[in-house]
Amino acid sequence: MKQKALHEWSEEPWEFLHNELIKSSKKGYTDNLVLKEIQAPARFEFLVSIVLQKALKSAEIHPNYIADDQGIPYSTAGGQKEGVIGADIDVFEKNVHALVEPTISSARSFQVEHEIPSIQEHILSTNEMDFDNLDKEHINEWFGLFIAPKIVSAVGNRIDIVKQESGAEIFAWEAKDFGEFSKTVNSIKDYKTTRSYAVGPVSYTHLRAHET
Repeated sequence: MKQKALHEWSEEPWEFLHNELIKSSKKGYTDNLVLKEIQAPARFEFLVSIVLQKALKSAEIHPNYIADDQGIPYSTAGGQKEGVIGADIDVFEKNVHALVEPTISSARSFQVEHEIPSIQEHILSTNEMDFDNLDKEHINEWFGLFIAPKIVSAVGNRIDIVKQESGAEIFAWEAKDFGEFSKTVNSIKDYKTTRSYAVGPVSYTHLRAHET
């Protein structure tokens, strides 16, 4: 039912979805009768999943939030446990398995010390699990997307450290930018771009000159 709900909601206009995405990221009020019944963290995961479904025609979007029998979430993804990696959203497209982690927290400590290390672990664990799964032997690229209302400056440095330590790639997106950019993408790989607000040691001026 999750996929059915995503397909139905992805028929909504971009403007509506973008506005609701921003509202949910800021824990804002919505007058939509369905969305208003979903607590902000799960609502944000739901809307990110819907935006991905609308943007990526050839991808499979598998959100891991807990949903009712209509596919509407009532709780966020359950986290890591035996046999489950714990990613919020899995995206499969051709040879790619991307992990998408939305959060409504803008706290530095949470983003840098909790979310980025967790995404790193999820990517590495997913890589290992996919190699052991014969149905997914065609997958040979893994990366993560981190989406938050505001990306704190230290996130870029932490992402660079993660890549140096393990090779795991993480791309950080602010909710408003993610929603706007999603209107133009054709592939999940289009999100593999470092935004100016997620810069590590690279100079801001240099990045602005090459950002797309």
